[in-house]
Amino acid sequence: MNGWIGVDLDGTLARYDGWVGVMHVGDPVPAMLDRVQRWLEQGLDVRIFTARVSRPEQEVEARAVIEA
Repeated sequence: MNGWIGVDLDGTLARYDGWVGVMHVGDPVPAMLDRVQRWLEQGLDVRIFTARVSRPEQEVEARAVIEA
């Protein structure tokens, strides 16, 4: 299989109840977290996408929070 699977962060992989700040990511959505973990176990390329990295002045900080 070629390509990758894109998963939106806010509202799909993590709960989203409104903007709090770049350092705040909501609790995981259990069903989606399980799905992503299964894909990773299968060796699939899964990438999280989010508008949080669209502001250059917050990109490094946002990436660090998301990767953690």
